[in-house]
Amino acid sequence: MIVAIFSMALGFTSCGEDDVVDFVCDAVEEELRVDVDAAFADWQAEDTPATCSALKDAIDAFRASDCGSADAYAAQRDALPEDCSANVSGTCVTCTAQGVGIEICEGSNGNAFVAGIDTEIGYSAYVSALQASGSTCN
Repeated sequence: MIVAIFSMALGFTSCGEDDVVDFVCDAVEEELRVDVDAAFADWQAEDTPATCSALKDAIDAFRASDCGSADAYAAQRDALPEDCSANVSGTCVTCTAQGVGIEICEGSNGNAFVAGIDTEIGYSAYVSALQASGSTCN
């Protein structure tokens, strides 16, 4: 009698291969979601080319996994520019000192960007400081 009840109980549980795959996918998805969520929080806190690229990479890794959906995080991915280094508003000047010129662009956050990197200094203040030190900017 106990064997019959035990056998019936086993018949109602499943330990098939698909359950193992589901468990593995759940674990993989959870790990990748943590990465995407952290990268998204970093990008929202500080929109820089580095945080933008990190978020794109995290979303792409989630989408590329065998367990992730190809259109996961569509809204977040669509909010990002195609080229994360193009995080500038379009206002740029070239400043020259001792025969060496560098291009400084105003980022969408108001900071000066040099070679696509946020200097974390306001655009106007950065250009003014260069001019005060003898650079010519135009």
